[in-house]
Amino acid sequence: MRTTGTRGAAILLLAATGTAALALATGARRWRREVGAAVQRLGSARAAMHAPAALPATPIDLAMMGELPAPVMRYLRFALSPSQRRIRAAWMRWSGEIRQAAGQPWQPFQAQQHVQVEPPGFAWDARVPVAPLVDVRVLDAYAAGEGRSVARLGGLVGVGGQGGTRQVAQASLMRWLGEAPWYPAALLPGERLGWEARGEDTAVATLVDGGLSVSVEFRFGEDGRILECSALRWRDVGGATPVLTPWGGRYFDWQRVDGMMIPMSAEVWWAPPEGELVVWRGRIERIAHAFA
Repeated sequence: MRTTGTRGAAILLLAATGTAALALATGARRWRREVGAAVQRLGSARAAMHAPAALPATPIDLAMMGELPAPVMRYLRFALSPSQRRIRAAWMRWSGEIRQAAGQPWQPFQAQQHVQVEPPGFAWDARVPVAPLVDVRVLDAYAAGEGRSVARLGGLVGVGGQGGTRQVAQASLMRWLGEAPWYPAALLPGERLGWEARGEDTAVATLVDGGLSVSVEFRFGEDGRILECSALRWRDVGGATPVLTPWGGRYFDWQRVDGMMIPMSAEVWWAPPEGELVVWRGRIERIAHAFA
């Protein structure tokens, strides 16, 4: 009797383990397909507007940029090399911590991010462990004027997400602009992007993509580096109607990579009525740029 009971328990355990392994494998496959489709959409948007012709291969001459706010010109001279070329795309691997609200513990994450410069777009694929062998997978993406966010337990069970609205698209495009210091040639003035002075150490960048327009304020240090950015950005509040909320980021540990000065770590905050809350702290483990 004891042997039979033990054998039965073992069979049930093996069945449960096999079912869990199958679910994990299925979730991983589906998630890879979803992320792959988001990355492919970046290339499709690029091909649709014939972007290769829009990115000249000749080096950028900052002296030909026209009149720019003094802090912006300091930044461009600080961040870019004298023979700087336009950036076509970037790839980043991140590690860090994330939380949703005050009082919640920080949770570690790892992520890979694909970025397209012209037209603007990104796909951010993150993994947040929540239990042994179980992760929440998060995909934030923007392409062709549409933004979305998806979160799934094990890559299968939906636990959050938003998309399909103008507010989400604007918030996603604003994120792209706030992250531009990691692909700094994207902050050069052009048909899509313009700068307006706000003070001796502050300027506002406005980015246009199709029918969308977003603005982010940047504050610069005396040596030219960007210290922080801020804006009013749409924030998801538990699936309810998005709320315009002060938002921003701070940049740290600037290093020279691919001939450009970029921040190797950063933090992101929201400032709802109850006060500022840092919700994301990340560090670049690896970054690569593709030039035109």
